[in-house]
Amino acid sequence: MVGVRRSVRAAVVGAALVASSVVAAVPAHASASGCTWAPGGAFAQQCIHVWGSGLRVDKVANQYFPSPLSGYSANVCRREHQDKFTDLDNQIRYHHASLDSCIPGAVAVAFGDYEMWYPHRDFHDHRGMCAQSKNSDTGDTWTPFACVTVHS
Repeated sequence: MVGVRRSVRAAVVGAALVASSVVAAVPAHASASGCTWAPGGAFAQQCIHVWGSGLRVDKVANQYFPSPLSGYSANVCRREHQDKFTDLDNQIRYHHASLDSCIPGAVAVAFGDYEMWYPHRDFHDHRGMCAQSKNSDTGDTWTPFACVTVHS
């Protein structure tokens, strides 16, 4: 998992050096991932991972990574995750999860503070599926949205 995170981080850092935005929306046909910088120290990230095919989304992971430089020291508590999407009726909707438990900082750095959602249904074509989080590590403020584009 750490190797995957390093690969994602390398791609994000590379994209940041090439362009001013960290991550552009990527297509979610089959599976896709996207990350953006987040509050919580140097290199903290907000990520979304979507698994599915075409417009059908089977699983969404909303994942926050604290700073790999400073995030080991404190537990991550007051964990909230929110996914934003456009439904088939063109309405923007949200899936929200509040997790009462705390996780050790080392676990959050290695695996992320994450929440899984299993919608098993179709979503609106050419629209974003986005994720944001807030917790004690982000200072209880929402991260920017990390997004992918759902399309057939």
